[in-house]
Order: sequence, then structure tokens, then C-alpha cells
Amino acid sequence: MRPNPAPTRYAAGRLPDRRAATARSLATYLRINKPAATRGLDRLEELNLVRLEIDCRDRRSIIAGRTAAGAAMVERLKAALTQSLAPTPMLSASQNGSGSG
Repeated sequence: MRPNPAPTRYAAGRLPDRRAATARSLATYLRINKPAATRGLDRLEELNLVRLEIDCRDRRSIIAGRTAAGAAMVERLKAALTQSLAPTPMLSASQNGSGSG
């Protein structure tokens, strides 16, 4: 069974703007295992959406932070989500083409 990549895509949006997060903390937040989080972060790094660094305090930990491209994508996703959730006005019968006449 292949892991669902959607949670790690969501993870890119969960990274704070000004600080980085560990793979372990993202895994805990997303309720996935650490290897799945690491694989997802590796893929996001390939796409230049996050940067990965070894934690100098604990060389076993990976620190992930958004790149400029990752931050821009998050902003585009937020705008698209906001637009898709915005209420739309009801069309009158004459506007939607179902008017009689």
C-alpha cells in the first residue's frame, strides 16, 4: 500500500513563516509516522518548497523550513481556498437562463 502524500503537502503549509520544524514534530502534528514525514519532506525539497538541514544540536534530526517558493505557494493556496469558500450570490432566473419567455 502506498502512503498518501497529501498530509506532507499539507505540512508545507503548516511550517511557521519564521522558524523551522523538525520532521518528528510534523509527523506528530499530522499523525503520521516519522519515515513518512521524512519522505514527504524529501519530495518537497526536490520541488524547492522546503529546505532541509541537519539539526546541529542533534544530528539525527532534520529541520525543515519553507523556501521563498514554498511560502509563495502557501499564499497562493490560501488565496485559492479563501476564494473557493467565499459565498456566491444567488442567480436570478433570468441570469441563469431558466427564465420563461
